Amino acid sequence: MSTLIKCGPSGGISGSDFDDTLLAAGKRIVKVTIGHGTWVDAVQVSWSDGSSSLKHSGDGGSTDTISFAADEYLTGITGKYGAKVDSIRFITNKTTYGPDGGPGGDVEYHYNAGPAAPELRIAGFLGRCGRYVDAIGCVFAIGG
Repeated sequence: MSTLIKCGPSGGISGSDFDDTLLAAGKRIVKVTIGHGTWVDAVQVSWSDGSSSLKHSGDGGSTDTISFAADEYLTGITGKYGAKVDSIRFITNKTTYGPDGGPGGDVEYHYNAGPAAPELRIAGFLGRCGRYVDAIGCVFAIGG
């Protein structure tokens, strides 16, 4: 059994809430699909049991998919935001992917378990979205 910890979100105040907490319990993220252009347009995760989150936000921008190796797991995200999430970078126990999005944003955000808490992994995301991802945070899992 895993314990889930919500952190965030960081970003603007627009959009509707989304939260992967109930979907993420006991699962490992195996793939992240990110839509991006000037801002982060969308984020969607796929888990080890073959299920996926809803696509959080719109259809604009380019699409990139990050597939994680069997021994690779997501430990953090970082980027910049203003009224929307401008950029996002994905950090794993092996490497860093990105950044995706644009160069804007006045404020940096960091959600990272890092080496101080090696048992923590990102199991999903939470935040607000409309046409773009307006705010983003993480659902960390510990155990199970």
